Amino acid sequence: MSNLFNKEIGGRQFNFQPYNVGHENGYHVDVKDADGTRWEFRMTSHDNDGWKLQSEKLPAWITDSQLQIVDAIAEHD
Repeated sequence: MSNLFNKEIGGRQFNFQPYNVGHENGYHVDVKDADGTRWEFRMTSHDNDGWKLQSEKLPAWITDSQLQIVDAIAEHD
């Protein structure tokens, strides 16, 4: 897994920080909305199922961007 990186998705700057805890690895991701509220979530890697967004109560504009987030990770790795 590579280093910290940023990617603009849907006009917003998503910040990706890799993590590895035990058998789980992925990215901690944060992004600000138009009001300046910072939203944080994890993207975890599942061997057979690919990348999954891990969080509760995220706004639709983040969950709707999951495919672009996965693409950004694939481009970086």
